Amino acid sequence: MSYRAKPLLALAFMSISLMGASAMAQTVNFDDAPAGTSPEGWILTMTGRGEANWTVEPDHTAPSKPNVLKQSGRATFSVALNVGVDLTGAASTQEQASR
Repeated sequence: MSYRAKPLLALAFMSISLMGASAMAQTVNFDDAPAGTSPEGWILTMTGRGEANWTVEPDHTAPSKPNVLKQSGRATFSVALNVGVDLTGAASTQEQASR
């Protein structure tokens, strides 16, 4: 991970944390992803030290069965960000301009 990516990840995490109760819940499942792979459309990384290891794995206790996203590495803080989710909770500037 580049040095420049770390502050962006920290900012994304802080944004999510600050949204708190005002955030809308969204259910995500990994049922179509092959077991043992990383799901498409996700940034799977970490901050600090260590090594994050993110994979889709079968889990009979998964709410939507059969798969879950599993982090099996060891890192200071492992991060999984869905690329398709707006972390700001607001429409983009381009969307607002087109209204």
